[in-house]
Amino acid sequence: MLNIDVPVADAAPFLDVPLSHAYVNEIAYALSVGMVSGDQETGTFRPDDVPNRAEVAKIIVLAKQLL
Repeated sequence: MLNIDVPVADAAPFLDVPLSHAYVNEIAYALSVGMVSGDQETGTFRPDDVPNRAEVAKIIVLAKQLL
């Protein structure tokens, strides 16, 4: 949607985001540029949960900065 070239992930970015996950590349990229951080205590991301409004707002603001 934002036309960002996302590289292929070479490692699982979180314990619950294996390389076989449909959006592993996008999640790994978002982590690498600081758009997401996941749960620091558990090392998880919960990729299939619905994000809350604050999480979405943070991602949109940071994504706009990348453009």
